[in-house]
Amino acid sequence: MDIVLKVENSLRDGTLQNNPHECAILKSELASISSTNLGELGVIHRRKPIVWLEMRKSYKSDKATDRSYDATEDGQEGMRLEVLKLRISKLMSGLSSLLEDAKSESFNQY
Repeated sequence: MDIVLKVENSLRDGTLQNNPHECAILKSELASISSTNLGELGVIHRRKPIVWLEMRKSYKSDKATDRSYDATEDGQEGMRLEVLKLRISKLMSGLSSLLEDAKSESFNQY
């Protein structure tokens, strides 16, 4: 997660503006983190149906069961991973924009 905060701060401060090599490295690190997190999210999603069906017996509606599931450890971790997935996606988009700008500028130098 430190890398996520590092990229957020660097994009905000503009310190990556003229450093395409660093952008590429950070983008690959974010891709690795994203892949790991998506694997963890997949495990949670595979467990959910079994747990959810068992929980459903105790509630009058699907919505109440969903709320109760969201309060479980898996539910909380799943939400955290979903938010992190979105954050990483936005950061990778920002890094891609900087890389594209650097690529365009390199063609204009000659």
